[in-house]
Amino acid sequence: MIEEILSAVNKASREEMKVTKGLALIIVVGSFLIGLIIGNACGCGHTKKVMKKKAAPQEDFDADEYVKSLNFDEDF
Repeated sequence: MIEEILSAVNKASREEMKVTKGLALIIVVGSFLIGLIIGNACGCGHTKKVMKKKAAPQEDFDADEYVKSLNFDEDF
């Protein structure tokens, strides 16, 4: 049984398949569009949440206090 499967796979792997340039172009464009649609469908909600977090202004941020907390004056 396994030998029959392996011989069938071996025969199929030796066959050459020709694809025209037009068909290859259609496959490439179709794959791109499908990926674009699925990417937008899956990531749309997550992207909006991330953009809201980035756009939110940070309140109570003191730059002078932040620089002091970095301790640049200490020697290593």
